[in-house]
Amino acid sequence: MLTDPDGPLTLQDADRVDSGGKLTALVLGWTAIALLAGWRGHVRRRTGRDDTLVI
Repeated sequence: MLTDPDGPLTLQDADRVDSGGKLTALVLGWTAIALLAGWRGHVRRRTGRDDTLVI
């Protein structure tokens, strides 16, 4: 554990924040999930197992 010999440090506002990377990862993640779910539904309907598909 690191400590400051001068005492506790005060919190400061960040001058630069990069939230674009997190937003991109979120959008790509949801896109991948939607595509995989669509593909799964397509395969289930094609093989005739759509009677158990919950919508």
